[in-house]
Amino acid sequence: MYATLEQLRHEGLASIDDSRGSSRRTYELTQAGLARGSGLARRLDAETVGYMRAVGEFVRSQSFAGLVSSIYKAYPEMKVNSVFQG
Repeated sequence: MYATLEQLRHEGLASIDDSRGSSRRTYELTQAGLARGSGLARRLDAETVGYMRAVGEFVRSQSFAGLVSSIYKAYPEMKVNSVFQG
């Protein structure tokens, strides 16, 4: 996932603010990233776009620990090699 975010930054589609240290990064779409995403979303059906919006709202409503805990609850096999013990 982090490699993908770095690639998006390299392409000018996302920005990464790590001024508060490597464990406190924030990720954000650039205007170019927003435009690219909007263009791609127009190709999708309304149900898929609605689902993606709901997922985005859920993710943004969670703390990092809460989000990771939710993922591990749904997919416990992902916790096996994790350094996060939330």
